[in-house]
Amino acid sequence: LVTIHANEVGNPVPLIYKDTVRVRSVLRAELKLSAIISYPEGAKDGQVTTGQRYEIKAEVKNNGGAGVYGDGFLFINLGSTGSNFADTNETVIKPFKIDSAITWSLRASEEPVSESFLQIGYAENGVPKDENTNARAYYHPNNDRVNISITTVPGGNVDLTAKIQGPAGAVDGVISTEQRLTILAQIHSTGLRDVESELILPGDFSFAPNVNPVQPGESSAQWEIVAPADSVSSAELKIVSRGIDINNDTVLIYSDTARINITVVKKGLVEVVADIKSPLEATDRVVSVNQNFVVEGYLINHGQAQSQGNYQLEIILPSGYTTEDSLAKTISGNGHAEWTVKAPDHELSAANIEVRVPPGVGPVDENSGKEMDFWNANRSASFAVTTYEKTVEVTVLTNQAPNTIVAGQSDVSMFGLRIYNSAQDAMSNAVIFSGLELMVSDRFGEIVNNPSQVISRIIVRDYSNEDNVFADLTTMVSNSLIKLDFSHPDTIQANGQDSVEVLVSVAESPETDNFKIVIPADTSIRIIEAMTGNIPSISGISGSGAFFVESDFVVIRGNNLKDSFGNYPNPFGSKERPTTTITYYLKQDTKVDIKIYTLIGELVWSRSFSASDPQGKKGMHDGDVVWDAKNDRGKKVLNGVYVVYFKAGYGETATTKAAVVK
Repeated sequence: LVTIHANEVGNPVPLIYKDTVRVRSVLRAELKLSAIISYPEGAKDGQVTTGQRYEIKAEVKNNGGAGVYGDGFLFINLGSTGSNFADTNETVIKPFKIDSAITWSLRASEEPVSESFLQIGYAENGVPKDENTNARAYYHPNNDRVNISITTVPGGNVDLTAKIQGPAGAVDGVISTEQRLTILAQIHSTGLRDVESELILPGDFSFAPNVNPVQPGESSAQWEIVAPADSVSSAELKIVSRGIDINNDTVLIYSDTARINITVVKKGLVEVVADIKSPLEATDRVVSVNQNFVVEGYLINHGQAQSQGNYQLEIILPSGYTTEDSLAKTISGNGHAEWTVKAPDHELSAANIEVRVPPGVGPVDENSGKEMDFWNANRSASFAVTTYEKTVEVTVLTNQAPNTIVAGQSDVSMFGLRIYNSAQDAMSNAVIFSGLELMVSDRFGEIVNNPSQVISRIIVRDYSNEDNVFADLTTMVSNSLIKLDFSHPDTIQANGQDSVEVLVSVAESPETDNFKIVIPADTSIRIIEAMTGNIPSISGISGSGAFFVESDFVVIRGNNLKDSFGNYPNPFGSKERPTTTITYYLKQDTKVDIKIYTLIGELVWSRSFSASDPQGKKGMHDGDVVWDAKNDRGKKVLNGVYVVYFKAGYGETATTKAAVVK
């Protein structure tokens, strides 16, 4: 309350004036200084990276009641932090307003600095005045400046190494087309956060499904990728790691690029191959009954990647075919499997032999470690094999045996055989003719138990080359079966033929006056297949199917003119028997006269031969002289009996009779 007393001049009455003044008491102004590292986020803890840019923010607040007026100024003292102003226009002292922040942009030392402090404080005369007292505004004695801890550390760093983690076969950098492989990056980082790694693939490579090219990881990262479908001589995978500097969010630190060189080869693609390997004549897939043949199975790799480990091949045989070998065989590398297979004992039309790789036991790709792909889905190969019975055609040549021979006569040709080896298939093999088994019988088929009583020698020789003798037997055993083993077997090639001739020498004193030579069975013609040793069947001997080979029977006469002179057939003259053959034996070369008379002595027919003519040669003659029942004028003689007269030049004579019956 304010009262004013006054006297007005000339007025003795005092004047009194009253008024009221209100006074409000407030708290003095009280300043609060604060300062922090405001940027970047990672530097707010006071740790900065060498050379890093960071900002200091300072702010003064008035926590009192009285306002302030006038200019305020703050200074910054970088101390021994090694930091410098980041911008050239930065100043040590900056004006401020209450509640408005000011900033300094700094750059950390280029070298690490242990913990040190920078200082923010009021500049000299830099404190605003209290509006009431007009004196410097109050601040707490300990708040005239703020210290900020700064530690400068080396910048963040990241290193990495990368490799093919698997499969094991791919770690050398050679992989197969379309295979999967795992790439592993080993990471070592310091001073970074949010580290991640990126795999950069060359063209045609791809990531496995759901695999991200960028993988997080402070210590490792891993990717699964897929190789391209085509081979690549050289490809480069690139891996780079990066992370944010823990002190400077604006700085992304990168590693050096790790590189993995890769060669992509065609993956293993195998084809099963199977066929008959041996013997040669079976390689056309046509075999003889009971024949043993070798089936070979193996794999052809159409890829470049090799196989590793073992795998199995298994043979599947059709009905009738057998093997004593294990059906499934374990193979390694480029090995081959072989089975000895026996053909059935009867003919069979084409049937498939299959060789396969059973599921789950195939070869493994050396790069991927996975089972190789197969050329066909069946994982197998098959071929048709046909079994037939080998047949050799044997033909009896025109009968060679004479009707009449003499005791002791040598090298009498009994018959010939032609052996024809037909080519029943493309690789039909040769046959070997190695011997004969013969028997001697009389004209009625009675077997002679001791052949030496009739013959003294048997020869088998080449029909077209008499010097090529296959067998020459001179010692007869007391056994009805005569075995002739060829001294050099006759090999007859496919589609080839050979012929042999069987000759005998008659005993000097035979105990029978007739005989013939018999081959008793088809097995007596000893023929085998050259490569297999199988015995072929014999065909061509008899149209009825029964085996039968024998010579014509021969009549044995004494080795003199008297016993040997005669004629056959007798009687003769019919259409079936139009001629008769005159037989005789000469003890030496001589002139021969033969005359034929009627019973009343009329000369009908005559012939004379000199000692140089075939008919005058020493030995037995059977077929040299033939009478056709005509007289010397060529006219047919009448039916009847005629006298045949023979005279040798050395004086011997003989007669016989011939009957003509038309």
